[in-house]
Amino acid sequence: MEKLSSLLKRGRRLDVLQRLALLLIMLSSFAVSKAQNVTISPNSGKLVAGFTYDIEIGFEHGWSSLWRHNQLPLTLTVSDKTDLVEGGQLKDPAGNISLDASQGQYVVMGGKTVTTSMNISLPKGFRFTGYRIVLLNNINNKTVNTMNIAGMKKIMYETDRNFNINSPKAKTQTMGSSNENTEYVIERTSNNNTDMGNNLYFYFWRERDEFYGATIKSCELYFTAEGPFQADVAPGSPSMIINEGVNMVDVPFTTSKLDLGAIKPNVKNGKTYFSYDYRNVRELMASNILYQESAVTSEKKLPAVAGAGDIQALRNDGNLYFAVGNNTYYIETPTLTKSQDGTDIPLGYRITGAKVKYRYGSSAAQSNITYNDGFYITVVKGGWKKKTYYLQTDGKWKESKRVAWKLTGTNSGKLYSGNNYLYIHDTGGKYYLYSTNDAAKASSFEKIGDNIASLIKNSTYYLYMPDKDDFAQLKVNSSYAAKLTTARGTAVNPTFTPSPYTLKVYAADKNVPYQEINVTEGVEGTIEVPNLNNDAVKFEVSGLASDTKALVTFELTLEALDPFVNSIDIICHSLKADGPTLMQQFTSNDFQVSGGKFLFYVPKDFMGDQQKCKFTFENLYSKYGDATYPNGTDQRHARYYFVKSDYYNSFGDGKQYTTTGNENASDKINTKMCGDKPFKYSNIDELNNNNTGATPTTLKEYPYSEALYQSQGGTFTENIEIAINNSKECYLFTGDETRWNVAPTTAMEHRYYAYYLMDIKLVVKDYKAKCELTKLYDNTCYNLDGIDTDKPMYGGKFIALDAETGQKIPAGNAYLTVPMMHQALKNALYGGNGEQGVGATGKQVLYLDYTDLYSVHIPNKAEMNEMKDKLNPNCLLYFPERSSYNEDNYIQKTKSGDFRACKNIVITDRQPFYAPYKITVPNENYATYKREITIPKNGKVAHASIILPFTLSLVNGVHTNTTTDGCSFKVTKMRPTNCLVLDNSEDTSARNYYGSAKFDLVEGNNTEANVPYMVEVTNAPQDEKISFIATQYGSDVMASTGALDNPKYTYKGENATGTIAGSKYNFTNYGSYSGVKVDRNASSVFYFARNMFLSSKNLLPSYQYVYVYPFRAYYLYNRSSQGSKEMIGFEVVTDDAEWETTGITDLTLEADLALQAGKGYITATAKKSVHFDIYNTNGMKVEAVTLNAGESRMMLLPAGLYIVNGKKIIVN
Repeated sequence: MEKLSSLLKRGRRLDVLQRLALLLIMLSSFAVSKAQNVTISPNSGKLVAGFTYDIEIGFEHGWSSLWRHNQLPLTLTVSDKTDLVEGGQLKDPAGNISLDASQGQYVVMGGKTVTTSMNISLPKGFRFTGYRIVLLNNINNKTVNTMNIAGMKKIMYETDRNFNINSPKAKTQTMGSSNENTEYVIERTSNNNTDMGNNLYFYFWRERDEFYGATIKSCELYFTAEGPFQADVAPGSPSMIINEGVNMVDVPFTTSKLDLGAIKPNVKNGKTYFSYDYRNVRELMASNILYQESAVTSEKKLPAVAGAGDIQALRNDGNLYFAVGNNTYYIETPTLTKSQDGTDIPLGYRITGAKVKYRYGSSAAQSNITYNDGFYITVVKGGWKKKTYYLQTDGKWKESKRVAWKLTGTNSGKLYSGNNYLYIHDTGGKYYLYSTNDAAKASSFEKIGDNIASLIKNSTYYLYMPDKDDFAQLKVNSSYAAKLTTARGTAVNPTFTPSPYTLKVYAADKNVPYQEINVTEGVEGTIEVPNLNNDAVKFEVSGLASDTKALVTFELTLEALDPFVNSIDIICHSLKADGPTLMQQFTSNDFQVSGGKFLFYVPKDFMGDQQKCKFTFENLYSKYGDATYPNGTDQRHARYYFVKSDYYNSFGDGKQYTTTGNENASDKINTKMCGDKPFKYSNIDELNNNNTGATPTTLKEYPYSEALYQSQGGTFTENIEIAINNSKECYLFTGDETRWNVAPTTAMEHRYYAYYLMDIKLVVKDYKAKCELTKLYDNTCYNLDGIDTDKPMYGGKFIALDAETGQKIPAGNAYLTVPMMHQALKNALYGGNGEQGVGATGKQVLYLDYTDLYSVHIPNKAEMNEMKDKLNPNCLLYFPERSSYNEDNYIQKTKSGDFRACKNIVITDRQPFYAPYKITVPNENYATYKREITIPKNGKVAHASIILPFTLSLVNGVHTNTTTDGCSFKVTKMRPTNCLVLDNSEDTSARNYYGSAKFDLVEGNNTEANVPYMVEVTNAPQDEKISFIATQYGSDVMASTGALDNPKYTYKGENATGTIAGSKYNFTNYGSYSGVKVDRNASSVFYFARNMFLSSKNLLPSYQYVYVYPFRAYYLYNRSSQGSKEMIGFEVVTDDAEWETTGITDLTLEADLALQAGKGYITATAKKSVHFDIYNTNGMKVEAVTLNAGESRMMLLPAGLYIVNGKKIIVN
């Protein structure tokens, strides 16, 4: 601390070199590599009750059916059914989730005779990248919120949208019928950009009919706003035909958000709860807007109602188009939509790509288009003033809102409208009709006259409406049954006259066309506009003759706006004159910085006479920033900034359209100000089910603005000073916006906001570091500076000691700096400060575990890198929850107890490896391993043994990297039985022989971690020093602890048997991360070298050991008989056709050529003039030979397998 103190006394903000000894950078996820995360907990959101169907009883016990996050539009819904709305969320709620006050945690329950389905959902534009849910099996035979929970076996499955548990994506272990402390984990990480989407589905299976449940200890979700989806801007049906031109058209799309409808006191069996009604749940719709420039009002907004204009919609040559005149047009994304009760719901999207489809068209006169959309199912009620009610897709009725239905057959089949089907639900003799998106679940119906009916228990039941507010039912009596009427509509298709025109489409620059095309007779095509980050797409049509139109449609690719960030630097300023600063870097964790509350440690000499410090905030970071940000790329789109940054102060509320899109990122990522309270993004905290005296309302959402924040009582302050041992809550607001703003509606800003809570407590304390080393491997076999080496390997765990007393600080209560830990590691290795040391170097350290600390302070990145460089290349560094480091092979512990890679896991070949904990590699990062060429003169290998601590994706047994190297290889195992074959010439030879072994492609979608395999390279990297590369995004690196259970630290692979020459061979595959020296006198070994397996019998007597490097495998074997000769090598055969041929021979005879292989040579003898080429197994020509009749020649060659005229020859 003396050096630190002297530097602090210099009294100024220090330059980079000085910071080597000073700045404490606490990295609590420098998360370039980490997707944003969010949790489902009582602190992060609230429950909302749903008024449920007749026989569901959770509602009347006060249980809820939906959870909603305080900020993010994230929902969890539970149901006794599996029906989904169009956007993929569960439609019919059940009271299956409740807050257990005794635990402070949520409990999920299943009904007595039904099983719970669960859906976690984000809107379109987002996608999940991973999750980890921890369940506790601790409420068996207990009463939770008046529900009696039985004890039974149960399993939580993650499924597809059909809730199929026969092919689960993930599942927990079976939870028993007795209470226990075991944590049951279900988790998965996305391996690509499409395997999760914006909906997750879970099915909570149980063994028998009783109420059952489990506690949700934690639920951590990882997501990104880079979830592109397509929204068509085109007339969807003839009903959208527009005869008279308008200046604006709304084109709807689904948002994948639930519109819950009215929330009010609902009564069921004498129990009243504030709740939404499941019969009112709808999919929230939004609309992209096509408009002409003149439609924009003087307030720079769009009108509430379309006026006359140049936009029509029509059918031409059998297809539907927008027909537009000479004008300038825009297609703009929505900034809000309306719920079913008319409440404004804020939205935020960006356009990242567009397709503009154009057509010349054909002349057509005005005509009436009658379209048949099936039939309406109607009921007429009332006396002299009759009302007609139409059956809706949710099974309920509405006046005047027509819904067209169809049957899958001519007069019978399943009843459907769009993607919605009806099924019959029996509730004690009452037969209700409910909606489902699952055609397999739908019931069968038939037309009987003008009625719809179904056969139930040998009786015909007719569809009718018991009440206008109730679901459709079936009854035996046909009286008052609903009637069928043909659903025909008539649209007036306007006159269309084509003429040549010029189409200009704009991209980022609203003043310069991206592409211009002249459309003449017979021409049609598409203009694709990629790489956008726009609020709107602009296009112009010109050159049309009078009374003619141009035909166009559009496809937009949209993403959600992304104000969600990963890390923030917190700067602590000493208040001494010209005082220094300290910096700590924290990650966001569920919209809190370092979990909300955190301790900011400073050394004693940092403080001046004023026992307090001032704080500011710098280097806001999101991994999704575009190319204008540090480490951003053109493939990313986020335009994040601090509210109250210099950028915001210049271009904040109401000024988005004054930006150029090229502003300096440095003006956006720093601020001296924070808010003093959270912003209220919704009224979720007002919707508690016990709020029975409240007036009816809806789930409302509020768009952030500084004015609204102030009206909620929030203020911003620059005076962020904290005294020692005091704390302060700070709310940091962040925003995102579209970059290229081309729309003329400048009052409609395309921005979206979030806030992050940090509760800073200033603490002055000094600690000492101690490193406790554990020996992992006594013996190894690895490459050290080109020499085969056998040295022990260690893992280190750091603890903190009180600087004055030397007492150990309990876990999670102290920080350490990198220099302190570096010195402690040296003491543990070499001795010093009272420690003897183990007599090893840093290169013998395979992991360092910091997870018992509160945080890790990094004086400077150079110091962290210097320490890492002195460790083994495969050393893994595990950081605590509040610290991290954005480099390869660094891992951060999460709140739920998982360990997540901060960046990539990069494994170095021929070096030992050990992972004490399983590591989750996020979807946006990868684990990778490069197989180096072991002996340069032998070149690259075509086959290789391998064992990896992470899984690889497979397609028909082949793994292909999605990285730029494009490397691919087959993954195989030795065939379990009859795996060997021998050529007849080898069998009759007097000497030991070489055979062939059949290896079969691995089945399934993935390999297993910590299992040895063989690979056959099908596409090698260009680097001549690398044989192949194995890379997998979103793969878990499994713990290595299992290897310590045996003295050679090996993992067992497949067993195989084969019989040749009367001897039965039994093989067992073993792989190692430590490297292995196998004593040839103690074991019979086949090791892989020169593209084949060779027996240890080949070794000279002076060689006692077979050396197997890390990440390779070998076969131990025994044979049934010990004859005078045996198999001393075998080649790997993966091709079934090749397997049908014989094995390898040492003499090949042809009509005109005889070849004899020997030790280091091939001899060729020609009966007549002949030319032939010799190839190695990589297909490279190594010799071109021409012989005259009767001539012989010896070709000197390295040992290996060669091909001559399609024949294989072994050179020993």
